[in-house]
Amino acid sequence: MCMKTVPAVYRERFRVCHLGIDPGIQGAVHQFTFEGRAVALRLPAFDPMPTEFAETAEIEADSFWLETNQPERFIVKMVTVELSAGDVPIPTTAAAYPAINMSLYEDADRKRLDTLSDSHYFAARRAIDYWLRVVRWKTLSSDIDLLAAETAHVSDGILVNLETGRPFWTPRITRSVEVEPVHVVDRLQWDAIQAELAAGRTPPVWYDFLFSAEGRLTSGDLNAAILDAAIACEAVIRALVSRHLSDTAPEWMRVMLTKINMSELLNEWPHLGFWDATRQAELDLAAIQNLTRIRNVLMHRGADDRIRPGLCRDLCAATRRLILRGEPILETRSSS
Repeated sequence: MCMKTVPAVYRERFRVCHLGIDPGIQGAVHQFTFEGRAVALRLPAFDPMPTEFAETAEIEADSFWLETNQPERFIVKMVTVELSAGDVPIPTTAAAYPAINMSLYEDADRKRLDTLSDSHYFAARRAIDYWLRVVRWKTLSSDIDLLAAETAHVSDGILVNLETGRPFWTPRITRSVEVEPVHVVDRLQWDAIQAELAAGRTPPVWYDFLFSAEGRLTSGDLNAAILDAAIACEAVIRALVSRHLSDTAPEWMRVMLTKINMSELLNEWPHLGFWDATRQAELDLAAIQNLTRIRNVLMHRGADDRIRPGLCRDLCAATRRLILRGEPILETRSSS
């Protein structure tokens, strides 16, 4: 089969919520570089005679000027993300064909293009997450977001031939993606959840920050992941120290320990009596200390060149281990 290499872009539409715009910026485009790739994010333009149903429309007029009956504000429902996809080899017949035609590809090409499309989708998702973070920052509106993680993308995305402007590939039937298996709740966990709900208890605050850190890591917001993980660590460590001293230490000592900084507290960590040798061996104290140092640099300088995805994953994993090792101590002492 004769092949031709064509320059391509990946195009995906995402549903957004709580995003209103002035009429003057409908159809506007943000262009930026993300992860070394050119990205264009396009707002929809309003069509006064739409051909789509309201639930599938990309934009709708929210209010009108009484005097002119012209739209005063629009509500954006979908945005389009395009990112450079490099040069893609495809069959010559597919390059010349005016639409997507799966029959023009061999099985090996179909699998290759499905895999390529998957990788571009995840890149587009990270790019729009980044865009939304900047939008929330500059608008000071925390509500602007994707509609829902599981329904955020409208279609399975398309690969477009830049030479012709026509699409040449979209994933077959459903997107082929290898993902982590979902967590299956068993009866024991279900009953434990019911017990907490019945008692009216809320999760410890360090879980909120741990899950926030892991979510930030997934979306590529590494600075926020570091800060949330550091807060989770500090919260559980101070709870452990406070619980350990609650029965024996005088009040002045407990107050003093609340004021000691985390770096000094971690330096003394191996000498605290409640963390036995087994748990000491399981705990990556060096990682927690490194997390604290990086957090301090971020707080004082706003950036740290050491921050990379791999490092953040390791630090979030160390945070999770600390919480899982420390919680039994807190539970035992709280019930005694």
